[in-house]
Amino acid sequence: MHMKKSLLLWNLAFLLTSCQVDFSSLLEEDKKAFVKEENFVSENLPFSTSLVSEKKNSTFMNVITLSSFDKDYHRVRVLLSPDKDYFVFFGYEDNYTIVTDTKDVNQEKNCYAGISITFHSSVKIESLYAYFQSEEKSFYFTLS
Repeated sequence: MHMKKSLLLWNLAFLLTSCQVDFSSLLEEDKKAFVKEENFVSENLPFSTSLVSEKKNSTFMNVITLSSFDKDYHRVRVLLSPDKDYFVFFGYEDNYTIVTDTKDVNQEKNCYAGISITFHSSVKIESLYAYFQSEEKSFYFTLS
C-alpha cells in the first residue's frame, strides 16, 4: 500500500511539475514575441483600461485595471512591460475567464468581471506595452 501511495504522489508531483513547465514555456514564448512586436494599438480596445502609479515610501505602487469588457473571454492572459525588458504577467499559472455579467463571477472557477494587476517599481510608470490573449482575441496594446 505504501508503494502505491508513493507512486501516486510521485505521479502527482510529476504532473504538477509538467504543468508548471508548460505555463513557463508559454510565458517565455510570449515574451520573445512581445519584444519583437512593433504594432501596439491604443484605441478601440474591447475593454476599459486604467493605469495608476503612486509613490509609496521609496517605491511606486502601480495598479493596472482592465474592466468593462465587451464580451466574455476565456483562457485570458495578460503580459505587461514598461520597456520590453521587465515583465509583469497574469493568467499564465491557471485558466481565467472574464465575464460581462457580474452574476457569473465565481472565484472558485476563476471567473472574474475584470483584471487588476499590482506591482512595484523604482520609477513612476507613465505607460506600458501590453499583450492580451484569449481564445476569442489576441492583440498588443499600450496603456497610459
